[in-house]
Amino acid sequence: FRRTLQASVTYQKGRSDLTLGFFDEQRQYTDPTDDQTALGAGLAWGWRFSPRTRTILGGQWQQDDNSDDSRDQWWIGSWVLEHNLSRYISAQLGYRYYQREIIQDNIQENRLQLGLQAQF
Repeated sequence: FRRTLQASVTYQKGRSDLTLGFFDEQRQYTDPTDDQTALGAGLAWGWRFSPRTRTILGGQWQQDDNSDDSRDQWWIGSWVLEHNLSRYISAQLGYRYYQREIIQDNIQENRLQLGLQAQF
């Protein structure tokens, strides 16, 4: 069973938009020792610097509290450059930094992403 509360607000002015989001989630499993509570927030700033090109800079944080009193934290920072090649096709170039802090281990990841998206 999962209960989620989500809220976000976006402010737009000129070519820029700023979005702030928040969520709180309760996860209940058949085994109560697996239950979790997750809390997270995100912030993204987008800027359209030409009619077909925009950039997005964002960050996210999430904390999972587990029923065994352990805690996991996730941090994500990202940058994306998106260009509309046509009305239905866009290309993205991005970078993402991911860090997860858990009791047993810490994980860090740097990722360079290249994408092509088509809508039908």
